Amino acid sequence: MKKRKITVPKDVRKKARRVVYERIGKLFAYLAVAWILLDYTYSGLTTTNFGNLSASIFVLLLIPFWASGVPAKLIDRDWCGEIIKLELKNNDPEKIDNHSKAPIKQTALCKSEDGKLYEVEIFDEGEYFFGERENVYKVGDRVIHVKWTEYLYPVRKNEDDRPVACVICGIKSPCTEKTCRSCQSSLEIRSERG
Repeated sequence: MKKRKITVPKDVRKKARRVVYERIGKLFAYLAVAWILLDYTYSGLTTTNFGNLSASIFVLLLIPFWASGVPAKLIDRDWCGEIIKLELKNNDPEKIDNHSKAPIKQTALCKSEDGKLYEVEIFDEGEYFFGERENVYKVGDRVIHVKWTEYLYPVRKNEDDRPVACVICGIKSPCTEKTCRSCQSSLEIRSERG
């Protein structure tokens, strides 16, 4: 079976790169400031020690760098797949006990054409009004993941009039639209057999 060729508009690639570069810039600024403050604190006011202590601090700061998800984004790639499971997750059970609104996330477990499994967050009640991406994804849908983006693009057939989600911002748009109603990104992502 031949692998699908994914065609992504230039504006989507550019916006995805910009989002990741901004995240990397903020993270490196934070790491630099944290490194200087920790080194300054442990080295004293008069001496500068960029030896073993700085190396230890640098290794320690790799932990938030890895936890930020930036390394995973840097090695990310385009893939086509199928949704095999949709799951609602409550990440803060304590909020249910004290009767405040619990954050709910919906994730899709997808199987790519080369057999790899990916779990992708497709809905976050904390960020979007409940139901914003309702009816966008169903089990069995073919989806495209574009490198460095957060959201899945559902592949629609001509007879299917369900909405699509923007890969940049995740906002739902009618399947007849050419651009996202929120961020103006192109919604014309295609996959074809190579």
